[in-house]
Amino acid sequence: MIGRMFRPLTRLMVDRRGAVSPMLTLMLIPMIAVLGLATEASGWFFAQRSMQNAADSAALAAATNGCDASEASCVTAMTPYYDAEAASVASEFGFVNGEADTTVTASNTATCPNGDTNCYSVTITRMARIGLVRIVGFDGDSVTGDGSAAQLVRAVAIARPRGPATGFCLIGLGGGNAVRINGGPFLDLDGCDIHSNGNAVCNGSQSDTGVDYGYAVGSSSCGDTEVPGVAPLADPYEALNANPPIPNDTCGGVYLGATLAAGTSFSSAVKKCGNTTLTGNVTVNSANSILAIYNGSLNLNGFTLSTAPGASLTIIFTAFEPTNTGSTTYEHYLTGSGTLDIAAPTSGDFSGVAMMQDKRLNGSKNLLNYTYHGNDPTLNIQGLIYFPNADFDIRGAINLHSGGLSCLGVVARTILASGTGAVFNNATSDCLEAGLVLPTIPGTNSRQALVQ
Repeated sequence: MIGRMFRPLTRLMVDRRGAVSPMLTLMLIPMIAVLGLATEASGWFFAQRSMQNAADSAALAAATNGCDASEASCVTAMTPYYDAEAASVASEFGFVNGEADTTVTASNTATCPNGDTNCYSVTITRMARIGLVRIVGFDGDSVTGDGSAAQLVRAVAIARPRGPATGFCLIGLGGGNAVRINGGPFLDLDGCDIHSNGNAVCNGSQSDTGVDYGYAVGSSSCGDTEVPGVAPLADPYEALNANPPIPNDTCGGVYLGATLAAGTSFSSAVKKCGNTTLTGNVTVNSANSILAIYNGSLNLNGFTLSTAPGASLTIIFTAFEPTNTGSTTYEHYLTGSGTLDIAAPTSGDFSGVAMMQDKRLNGSKNLLNYTYHGNDPTLNIQGLIYFPNADFDIRGAINLHSGGLSCLGVVARTILASGTGAVFNNATSDCLEAGLVLPTIPGTNSRQALVQ
């Protein structure tokens, strides 16, 4: 009887049903913490990956399309500043600086792998609000604008800029030995190379000093690196040979000669009919000035033709009927002693062009081949000498424009430098600022690339 009375109590004492409830209660907090950590941390991870994609794209865009406000070409070419370019690309991924606790910053002075400090970097940060993980006391490392605890998520990308331009500042458009450097000439071609549509021939220990690459359709013996067998280079300045931009002939078929006197105004194109002779020192004071000579030469006559600071000039030798089949012979180049000390325009139709012969000039009565001796006259040039149908023989130093930029290009049918001939150029730093765009071989420049 007594045993029967205590039997329910005994069963109750040995019954384990419901014992898990206290354990579950104790485990709820760490379980919620782990669940929160898993969900929130994975959210941070995916946010960081999205931010990294945005930073990578923004850094490449800044290196490819942007420029620094200090660059002369930045405003004139209407190129966006690098930081604006980076911000625009980042916004396409949904990361807008100053919105949703997000910052987007860009720099063009990041350290590159080679130690240079001209790489582009983009940093994107966003504060992710803390939720369930606060149960275990994790409050993140940041606070949002409204005071909420947050974890800072960050992505950084660094891209190197495009390598220095490897443009051609000596171009021979003809066949045969279209570029030939003999003996002692000194070619100080820092930042540019030579290209021949025929052979490139350099003879003598000093003949290719400063030439990194000698490109040629035929054989090449020029440059630290000789590159034969390339495709021909089309005339990169072909578009100049038309009316316009070359001013129309208003001589009425009369080319008896003209003078160019001190004080001549270049506020509009100055046109001369026949051989033109200076009668005093002439200073050009206007930008984008043009001196067009129809069926004639330019004789400096012992005087100086120069451009003042901020002014620029293009000299054009041309003709109303470029193919001369008549009885009169015309010279289309410089004659006499004196000094030509000019800077080419930095904008406009003749941007970068200091002196040119109209490519349409042809026929046996048009004398185009030009031999430069260094003192008849002396040449101090900033810009391009463009004689596409002429054999250009350089026997003296073509110097830099007084107080100007170190930029000189020569394009001719053939180029021969011999004796004391010398050409000086620093295309990498100066030609873009001087308005002269030098042609390049595709792929010779290092491309922009992510480096971090």
